[in-house]
Amino acid sequence: MINYDAVFFSQGVIDMCYWKEMLKKRGEWADTALAPCAVVFFLLMYSICSPMVYSNMGHLFFYPLYGVYSLQCLYTTGTWMWLYFIIWMMAKVGNDKFNDTAYNLICGASLYAYVSHYFWILILSVMIIRPYKI
Repeated sequence: MINYDAVFFSQGVIDMCYWKEMLKKRGEWADTALAPCAVVFFLLMYSICSPMVYSNMGHLFFYPLYGVYSLQCLYTTGTWMWLYFIIWMMAKVGNDKFNDTAYNLICGASLYAYVSHYFWILILSVMIIRPYKI
């Protein structure tokens, strides 16, 4: 079994070690014709890596969600794509304080969402999803 915490930690360490080089290379690529092609490629890959199947599903709290190996591979690839996309977009957009009020609102709301979201997910799954077998 893969220890995903160790994978995410090591990926984060590698990203931080090469952060400036990565930003420089991404900036160079963003100024070429590769940028629109990358968007089209990302959308194509996302449509392929979003299995919308409701058979052979695993347990709610296991990752990846599917029991079939090919669906696990697609689901995991899609997750990594979104992870990289969010990291790159937030590095580009979210690292600058553009407005004090918006910054305080977003930081406060994200902290509240981070602290409380799992509690509500658990309540919803235990009281509604499991009893009604949704």
